[in-house]
Amino acid sequence: MAATSDQRKAKICEIKKSELEWSLCQSFNSGVLVRFTKKKNGEEENIVFVDTRAGISGKNILATYDQRTEIEESHRQMKCFQGLEKLPSKKLVHVVFKLLWGRSHIIFFNLFFKFRKMFNT
Repeated sequence: MAATSDQRKAKICEIKKSELEWSLCQSFNSGVLVRFTKKKNGEEENIVFVDTRAGISGKNILATYDQRTEIEESHRQMKCFQGLEKLPSKKLVHVVFKLLWGRSHIIFFNLFFKFRKMFNT
């Protein structure tokens, strides 16, 4: 996920387990508060990200949340491009081939964009 200029100027503060108080859920062990000012209206925005793992740094929590959009996009592409409901044959061999071919297509597609991003920046 590409960070916007507002997010790059964000202030980040790690939150320890002792500072996380939410009576409805006691399983949070670490967290991070991200505070940034929106460009459009100058309004200050606060977002809290939490994790159940103990001792994880704020940067690692944010990196985990950044991966979420990549995973969701990968699943969306997989569902879009595989077209399992339009298979000409329902034989196991053909279904497996279609799944493997579609998945390899997505993997190469993602690798292409990651390499392109690496060499363009």
